[in-house]
Amino acid sequence: MTCEACREQVNYELAKLNGVIEFQTSYGKASSRVKFDKSKTSTDSIAAAINRIGYKVISQIVTINK
Repeated sequence: MTCEACREQVNYELAKLNGVIEFQTSYGKASSRVKFDKSKTSTDSIAAAINRIGYKVISQIVTINK
């Protein structure tokens, strides 16, 4: 990501995904933090949505909050 428009494009795609609860995308860090319901979506589905719009997800880190 190189600008605010890139960040907004990623956020737009994340917002459309069923099961995504909240997200925070930073173009400066070229990253997104996504809170999601694992019974409705997966990290692979989230990554695929981002990849479809021309960006490349290079790593996924999952943190489970209880």
